[in-house]
Amino acid sequence: MATARVLHFGPDDCDRVQELRDVGYDVCVSHSLNQLQSQLEGPEAIHAVMVEEGNPRSTRQAATLVRRRTAAPLILFRRTEVPLNLKRFDRVYSHSEPARHWLFDTAVLVEQLRMLEAQFAFLTRRTRQLLAETKEVVRQSRAQTERPAIELERDRGPSKPWHDRAEDKSK
Repeated sequence: MATARVLHFGPDDCDRVQELRDVGYDVCVSHSLNQLQSQLEGPEAIHAVMVEEGNPRSTRQAATLVRRRTAAPLILFRRTEVPLNLKRFDRVYSHSEPARHWLFDTAVLVEQLRMLEAQFAFLTRRTRQLLAETKEVVRQSRAQTERPAIELERDRGPSKPWHDRAEDKSK
């Protein structure tokens, strides 16, 4: 399985980036909203985004950027009690949360995302297959309805007026 890619935004005075790398994550660090946006728009898959609460405005903007660009889990590490819409985040931890807790939860969220991505890929392939089969059935149906009338008559046999057919049945 490929290494999970995590984006980290904000100050890293608790060495979370190194802790993530120590357990095998590929971590990209964003020091600005422009860097975060650039990384979110890149071609690589993103499996989680961690935001270290800085000033409330940049924290809100980071959450908005992430939610607009990816379905990856969004994790917030709180430093203050400044009012913030916490519903935007999949997990919220205090700044002093032990690493074993948030690392475990991150691993679970990443695995859940990967499972959803696999299901989406399967459903996409299945949908394409069903569309191709449907197109073939429509093509065959059109070919049948567009057959010349002479072929239809030949297949059914000679046509008789309805009253002649009724007489044949009474005999």
